[in-house]
Amino acid sequence: MEEKEIEIWRWIEDENYTHKASTLGRIKSFIDDKENGVIIEPEVYRKNDGNMISKHKLKNGSSERSGIRISNTENFITMAFLGFKFVYPRMLVEHIDENPLNNRIENLRVIIHPDFRNYQDED
Repeated sequence: MEEKEIEIWRWIEDENYTHKASTLGRIKSFIDDKENGVIIEPEVYRKNDGNMISKHKLKNGSSERSGIRISNTENFITMAFLGFKFVYPRMLVEHIDENPLNNRIENLRVIIHPDFRNYQDED
């Protein structure tokens, strides 16, 4: 008998807490279905270097005027599970297996961009 993977969901911190991210790399919207949520499929793009990347568009409400946040899927996953609020370009999310479509939490790690490793904030 095959073991079923456990999927854990956590809120992505935003103004209205309308989206959740999962340990399996999925995103769910609670705008139209506030009780169960609806899984949002990522948009997959080919970058100039030939690598693939997945992005999610998160709407803050159901109206056409609602704000939209667009980011790489891995950013939303690590925000929910590791508590990082990204300061791009200083922080990057790296895919451990180098597959940019594998956004499972165990495959992601946050790194400081090499250009900023010696940078210190002034108080």
